Amino acid sequence: MPKGSGVRSSPYADTVLVDTPHLYWRLGEATGTTAADFSGNGRTGTYGAGVTLAQASILVGDPDSSAGFSDVANSIVSGVAGSSGDFSGNQAFAIELWFRATTLDTTARRLYQKAANAAQPNDGFSIQIKSSNTAFVR
Repeated sequence: MPKGSGVRSSPYADTVLVDTPHLYWRLGEATGTTAADFSGNGRTGTYGAGVTLAQASILVGDPDSSAGFSDVANSIVSGVAGSSGDFSGNQAFAIELWFRATTLDTTARRLYQKAANAAQPNDGFSIQIKSSNTAFVR
């Protein structure tokens, strides 16, 4: 799949794709359980329970929809399927998330999770938000 294939052109999508991201989950699916990777690298994600697709975009003028996450324990996109080069070892990487929180309290809500596996037991992490902070948890 060519980079950006399937993503409608918008200022935001165009800006993301110029940076040649490792993965780009737009979260604009209307149905299903798979979050497509529009980077062209084939690193799909999996929607957990409690995710509502085809929600209005939080970006003004963006033609794509977004996803709503309501289940504290299970509303996540998990993944990064593929090789050992997926956020492993001591490689430097950056993660960008755009979200609008409608509820913030003392419950830690996972925004992203990358599960460890048998070959890379120290490779798992999550990004969580609660009323007091946003945390990267390894």
